This record gives sequence, C-alpha cells and structure tokens, in this order.
Amino acid sequence: MKNKISVIGLGYVGLTTAVCFSRLGYEVVGVDINPERIAEIKIGKNPLPKIQKLEGHLKEFPFEVYLDGHEKAIIESDITFVCIETPTRENGSINLTPIKEACRTIGKCIKEKRKVSLDKHLIVIRSTIFPGSLEILKKEIEKSSGKECDKDFDLAVNPEFLREIYAIDDFFNPCYVVVGADNQEVGEKVMGYYKLIPAKKFIVNKELAQMIKYVNNSWHSCKVVFTNEIGAICVAAGVNKEELMKLFCEDTKLNISPYYMKPGKAYGGNCLPKDLAVLQKKSKGLVVKVPLINSISKSNKIQEERDGKREMSEVQ
Repeated sequence: MKNKISVIGLGYVGLTTAVCFSRLGYEVVGVDINPERIAEIKIGKNPLPKIQKLEGHLKEFPFEVYLDGHEKAIIESDITFVCIETPTRENGSINLTPIKEACRTIGKCIKEKRKVSLDKHLIVIRSTIFPGSLEILKKEIEKSSGKECDKDFDLAVNPEFLREIYAIDDFFNPCYVVVGADNQEVGEKVMGYYKLIPAKKFIVNKELAQMIKYVNNSWHSCKVVFTNEIGAICVAAGVNKEELMKLFCEDTKLNISPYYMKPGKAYGGNCLPKDLAVLQKKSKGLVVKVPLINSISKSNKIQEERDGKREMSEVQ
C-alpha cells in the first residue's frame, strides 16, 4: 500500500476528488451508501451530470468503488478523504449528523486496521465544517475506535473550493490549496498529495482551515448581491451595467485586491461616507431597492461602536 487513497462519500466533492486523484496517478478506492450511484460509477457512467467532463474522466481514470465497504477501503489505504455532506437545519445551523455517523464508522475501521498494521492512518476532512466541528468529529473517532488522535491516527482539514459544474477544472486549477493541521509534518503529508497541482499552497491551523470556505462563499454571495444592486441602479439611471462592472473590475489595485480586506477599524474620512450616502440617496429617489448597499453604513456604525469599546478597554 503506497499512497493509496480512500474517499468516503461520492457526491460531487467526493467523486471529483476520487477521479482527479486517480488522474494524478494515485490508486483510489471510493465508498458510498447509494447503490445506484455505485453501479453507475462501476460502468463509467456519470451519476452527477451537472459536473462537466466527469464521464470522460470516469472512463479514462477508473477507480475501485465499494458499496458500504468502509473497512476494506480504510484497511487498504494510507489516507482517507471524508467528503460527507454537511447540510443545514431549518434554523441555519450546521447538521453534523451524517458526518458524525461516518466518523464513527471510520473509527471502527481504524480499530480493526490497528490490529493488522501499526501505521497511523491519516483522516482528512474535506467536508465543509465550522470551527469547533473538527473537535467533535475527533471525539467521535476516538470513542468508536478506542484510539487516540495524534498517537494512533492523524486528523487534518482540507477544504474544497469546487464550483459544482466546473469541479474537475477547479480541482486542477484551484485558487489555492489549503490544509489545516496543528502538526506541520501531518500538514506536509496531506499537501504532498497535491504536489502536481500548480497552485499556491498553505498549511494553516485547523480553525483557519475550517473557517475559510465560509468566508469565501459569504464573500462570493455578497459580490453577487452587490453587483445585482448596482446593476439595478444602473438600469434606473440609464447607465450600461455590463460596461460599468467591466470597468470596475479593471482596477485590481483597490477594487479587486487585499487592500481593504484587513479586519480593523471602521471606515472613515470624507470620500467613502460621502459617496456611499449619495448612492443610497439616489437609489431611493430612483425607487430601487438596495438593502445590501443601504446596510453598509449601518454595519460601519456598529463597527465604530466596537472600536470605541475596544479603545476604552485599552485605556482602562
């Protein structure tokens, strides 16, 4: 067993992860509890037609798949990528039930593997989880395995940044690869599987790795809403919205840059408050609803209050 990979959960993240690692030359085995999905993968048929290029990859870079074969997959492999869905509940909170169940199963498999091998198995959570969740999953694995993390098995986080339709392309051309591990050696071991991927690579602590996907997607959501609100104002004001945003994106020094993306004090000065106030006022006059743009100054006011409380505590 040399660098053999097991992937638990063959949804769009897991199936993409499995077939792309197979293309990179790794021996891969995938596990899922959906019999129809397993049957289709075995014959090279794409069970997730939204993903471009997937069927061609399944036929050209096939890999083993097991229905509910967690123990066999884990015993045969060196590293397991966990790609179980983490849905939200009605109140918006994360539902860890499916991934907790998977981790309990993985723990039982680790217990069996330790009977025949002294090698530490490496478990990598690729599912999107919020900071604090990894500790919960670690305890589930430890409890069901009777083993201790860092001593008997290793645990890391490897968030994915895959758009569903373009998942194959995004795997091979990512914005960056992020691995969360408190142990540098473990982080480097996980990152080693991406050695052929030309991208910036970051090994960070587990909390950062759990948080980054939420930040990315919240920002992407914010950009979409902001752009649509600006587009609505443009239409009402007789401005070409496509040309405007094209021009906006030409500024990569300030508009698309890390310059303003530094947590700290509220914005101030003259230009930002003045120009934002005009945009808010004009949109109201044009009878265009722009709740995001209107909330910017309100949120900044809250930050000013935070700044004031922080300054007072520093003085005290």
